[in-house]
Amino acid sequence: ETVSVQLIALGGGPGVCYYVLEFDMGIVLNDFFAWPLAMGIESIFGTLVAATSDGSSSCDATPAMPDVWYDIIPPIGPGVLVIDTCESFALSGVDTILSAHDGNPPDRLLPYACNDNYSPGAVPPGPCAGASAFDSALVLTLSAGEPPDPILVRVTSAGLPTGEFRLSAAFFAGGTLFVRGDSNADGLRNIADVIHTLNELFSSGTPAPCADAADSNDDGILNIADAIYLLTVLFP
Repeated sequence: ETVSVQLIALGGGPGVCYYVLEFDMGIVLNDFFAWPLAMGIESIFGTLVAATSDGSSSCDATPAMPDVWYDIIPPIGPGVLVIDTCESFALSGVDTILSAHDGNPPDRLLPYACNDNYSPGAVPPGPCAGASAFDSALVLTLSAGEPPDPILVRVTSAGLPTGEFRLSAAFFAGGTLFVRGDSNADGLRNIADVIHTLNELFSSGTPAPCADAADSNDDGILNIADAIYLLTVLFP
C-alpha cells in the first residue's frame, strides 16, 4: 500500500513538500529479535500472523514456528516478575510458548527460561490460575538490584493456529508467590495441608514455611477455621 504524507515547510517562504512512503502492511514490526517491542508492567495484545521464525527454546514443540519479541524492563528487585499469555487460547485458539532471553548481545538468542502449557494448578499460580492449560507463564525471581538489563521475551506457538495473543507482565515486589492453603509448601494443595495445619495448631507441629499460605481463608489469623475452610475447598 502506498501512503502520501504532506509536510509543511518550517523555514523560508511558504511551501509544501510531498513524500511518498511505501509500507508492506503484512510486516510484523517486532518479528525480529533485534527489533523488539518495548513494554512495561502491563497487558497488551499481539499477533503471530505473518510473523517469521528467528529464535528457539527447549520448550518449542514444533521447530521454526513464527515468533515475535518484546523488551520488558521491570522494576528493580527483589521481587517476582510474572510474564504470561493468560486468556490467549480463549482469544484465538493459539497455543503459546514463552521464553526469556538476555537483553544484551551477543546472547540475545540464548534463552535462560521457557514455558509451554503452564498448568492452572502450578505453584506459584501467577495470574494464569484458572486459565486454559494451553496458556503459558514465566515466573522469574529477581534478586536485589536486578535486573541490570532488559529482559527479552519471545512469544511463539506450539502449532497452528498462529493467531492473536495477550501478553501480560506483573511484578510482585519484595517477596515470593505462594498458593493459599499450601500449608506444608510442597507445591500441592490437598488433605496433607489440612493435617499440617491441625498439627501446628494442636500438636506442636512444624510451623508452616509461609504463614500467609497456611491462612486458607485469608482472615489474617491461623486457627481451626483455616483447616475447615480448606476442607470445604477440597471436598465441596
